[in-house]
Parts: sequence; structure tokens; C-alpha cells
Amino acid sequence: MMNEFALPGPACGKADFRPFLLSIHYLYFAIILAGITVIITGAISLMSPPIERRFLYRLTWWTRFSTAKRGDIEEISKPEF
Repeated sequence: MMNEFALPGPACGKADFRPFLLSIHYLYFAIILAGITVIITGAISLMSPPIERRFLYRLTWWTRFSTAKRGDIEEISKPEF
């Protein structure tokens, strides 16, 4: 945003010599940024191992009323000395 104020757009009929990112409309930039975020989030989600089912009871929408005992995920991540 600081660059937008430091390098304002050219007047009508003048050539635009600003960097490429400043010549993109902010709404298009938001759409591009959202798309990149979705791609990165999806890629990281697919590359990481899934959580075991015993830790998911009453944690997701579909198991919110489950009466099964949920395991504590912090048990397996605590280092033992």
C-alpha cells in the first residue's frame, strides 16, 4: 500500500512505468492472492500425514455428538526425559 502512495498512477494518456504489481487492480490482486493461498494450503494438507481417527472424536462436525472417548493428541507429542 505504501508503494501505491509513493508511486501514484499516471495521468490519462501517459505511459505507466510503475512495477508490475502496482499496475494490477487491487481486486484482481486479491483474487490472485486467494488462489495462491488455496493452492499452498491444499498442497501442505495433502503432503502432511492425516490425524488418527481416535483423536478426531467430537472435533469435527460429523462427530460432534459422539460418545466415544477421544485420545489426547498431546500424549504422543510430549518428549519423555
